[in-house]
Amino acid sequence: MSRFMGCRSIAVSGIAGIGIGAFQMTKNIVNAKEAEQVKAATKVYGFIGIPDTHSLETYLKWKKIQYELVDVNPLKIEELFTETDCDAKTPFDIPVMEEEGVFISGSSLIISIIESQENFASNNEFFSLEELKKRFPKIKVAWQTMESALNKFLYTQEKVMNRCWTLHPIQDKLDEDMDKETLRFHKITKRANKARTLADEGLKPLLLHSMHLDYAQSFRNTSKFYENVDLPVYSKHLTLASYAHARRSNYKDYLAGRKKVIESGEKGADHGTLMGFESEGIWNDIASKIADLAKIKSKNDYFGGKAPNFADVEIFGLLNFVEIFEPEIFERRSEHWLLIDWYRNMKKIIYDDREN
Repeated sequence: MSRFMGCRSIAVSGIAGIGIGAFQMTKNIVNAKEAEQVKAATKVYGFIGIPDTHSLETYLKWKKIQYELVDVNPLKIEELFTETDCDAKTPFDIPVMEEEGVFISGSSLIISIIESQENFASNNEFFSLEELKKRFPKIKVAWQTMESALNKFLYTQEKVMNRCWTLHPIQDKLDEDMDKETLRFHKITKRANKARTLADEGLKPLLLHSMHLDYAQSFRNTSKFYENVDLPVYSKHLTLASYAHARRSNYKDYLAGRKKVIESGEKGADHGTLMGFESEGIWNDIASKIADLAKIKSKNDYFGGKAPNFADVEIFGLLNFVEIFEPEIFERRSEHWLLIDWYRNMKKIIYDDREN
């Protein structure tokens, strides 16, 4: 991965330790002093309850990028950028990246531009953020569901962890030139595809349900809203997906129950769903699905055989999603997963690759 000559520091709301920003290659940055000016000039405004903020944080973590936090009120975005040319007006437009007066809104566009800077730089073509913004059409990303955030997380891992990624053979090659290597790959993918399907149809929905029931944010994420946003819970203007169920009759009962758990000082209490306490049964189901995946892998080192392939990357991404966003639950439960040794091996490969 090519390095940018100047260090971009970005601020994003969310998980401590996750980096945000990028090494920006420009013709103008030639010394450390100028690089520091760029670092100080660049920010990203985000909120922990917005799935796209999670996605951008995850991307930048794997990029080993620095960041500082700028935690914003998602319901006052338009007010925040009134005196600028930023087009962000709703909670769905954040995170927003700013560099030297240039604003880019939306995680997909930010990620695309950072990736493009690297691609251009590898060909000795250096573009500023403003120049790249003019080249890009506005990328519209629907709010959709929490599943879109998880899919984006997996896409990010596929892009960054390409050491583990084995591309599908082109269909024409399958039809016209079925060589031995392609046949070998085809046999491997038969097992890998089975695991991938089980993970996608069985494991992922359970993870989504455990942490984001009906696509609502977990209590850990939404609790930050109470601390930082001065707005009645039942306000008609409440638009965050985290509070999609705020009008349900049992919402007050749920909050009262969660408050008792917090006040009791209970350590590591599963709080995976915003509207219920069924997480124990769900996590047992998750362990069962992981056991089924372990049977498919059997005695092989990886789902791809002796080396990881696309199934290993995607299944690792699902479990790593838990480790990043629910670390307490992961630490407590992962020791009982039949794939935990495989997971650790994958993590070692990924981190070793990232360091090289």
